[in-house]
Amino acid sequence: MSLSAAGSRTPASPSGGVLVIGEALIDVVARDGESTAHPGGSPMNVAVGLARLGVPALLHTEIGRDDYGDLIRTHLDASGVRLSAESVTDAATSVAEATIDERGAAEYAFQIQWDPRPFAAADGYSVVHTGSIATVLAPGRGTVRGIVEASRATATISFDPNVRPKLSGTREEALALVLDLVRLADVVKASDEDVEWLHPGRDPREVAAEWQALGPSIVVVTRGGEGALAVTSSDTVEVPAPATALVDTVGAGDSFMAAMIAALDERSLTGAARRAALAAIDRQTLVEVIEFAARCAAITVGRAGANPPWFHEVHTAASGGSGFVLTRTIDASADEVFRAWTEPARLGWFHSGLAPATIATEVDLRVGGAWRQQMIVGDGNDYITGGVYRELSPPHALAFTWGAVGGWPLLDAADPRSGPSATVVLEAEGDSTTMTFSVDLAEGFTADEVVQCRGGWEQTIDRLVDSFAR
Repeated sequence: MSLSAAGSRTPASPSGGVLVIGEALIDVVARDGESTAHPGGSPMNVAVGLARLGVPALLHTEIGRDDYGDLIRTHLDASGVRLSAESVTDAATSVAEATIDERGAAEYAFQIQWDPRPFAAADGYSVVHTGSIATVLAPGRGTVRGIVEASRATATISFDPNVRPKLSGTREEALALVLDLVRLADVVKASDEDVEWLHPGRDPREVAAEWQALGPSIVVVTRGGEGALAVTSSDTVEVPAPATALVDTVGAGDSFMAAMIAALDERSLTGAARRAALAAIDRQTLVEVIEFAARCAAITVGRAGANPPWFHEVHTAASGGSGFVLTRTIDASADEVFRAWTEPARLGWFHSGLAPATIATEVDLRVGGAWRQQMIVGDGNDYITGGVYRELSPPHALAFTWGAVGGWPLLDAADPRSGPSATVVLEAEGDSTTMTFSVDLAEGFTADEVVQCRGGWEQTIDRLVDSFAR
């Protein structure tokens, strides 16, 4: 599920998803004299960012059969990222030590090795993304390049150099490796710090234009609080950074990268067959893509660590807080709660307790499919509700547009964006699940109708919670 510049939801990932190749490690973050351990690594952060935005993501990496490896696997599973079977090895999980200064910027030291197993099943993905340490550290960098080169026949290639000078060898060596992948890529994102280290004293605009001339359709340079610039063969656009209260910059570029891929994928501009369309991207579409990526990055820098936003959070930021969000903890697994939202036999909780009735339920469980419930009370006053599924990422998330005869008109399945929509995000926590339910209201709702809508959904969500307590 991704979000257009105007804030309306559209179906996510019309393509085959994204293969992300690169390091997953543990960030030991030191701040104010205290240290905490979090899963990290630029490619892994991109995979998590994609999955949280509703784009299927598979991560091919190298982690150990140790406690840190378990921590990474748990983190990936909680965000809906799949891990390739070849990723788990007997080597120790890598560690990056990040020290946060008074400006919120991170300085890194690494204990890392990179020698991933080959991965032959790269076809079937619309995007293959790589970057950072995985593309410069031997011996694994050769494996990564081989997968990327082979994938060009079927996939869009995206690349973020995310330079780590301490692991990149000399500037000349690193630049040669970076430019080699720039030539293979369709979409490139680099920070102004990357550009400065690789091309000291050069204007980022000039560097971006030079890189774009090597082959990519789009080259983007992020500039922190000054926003981002994007260069294509025919245009250069600049997008300001949204105002936000800075906590730290960890993972901000990865969040930007994930959101840019998601936005391009949403617009059917990914996959080798769409390479010409991507190269011909128009100015307005490019601006929308970069604005969406900037919003996602702004949310990330507003909280500690590499914690990219879920799509319901991006919606709340984009809509200025319109709509509402409800959060509940349910004593059930995420899979059980997801099934309660989607299986006809389980949807009885939706209307239970309203009135004695027979509830007829129809569910077409696919993106674009409709669901419908009718309460048959026998006096000619049947109550009907229904909607259209717009995202299905079991068991972590779903989204739908809804309507009801008793309130707003039932939606036309051919136009699922014609009314209010809801998003359900499920995060497992031990034996329970935290459910975040957010509503994006259509235009034209009065303040009283918003209050009425929230009250109705609060009762409905509480019935769902109660259904697991019986």
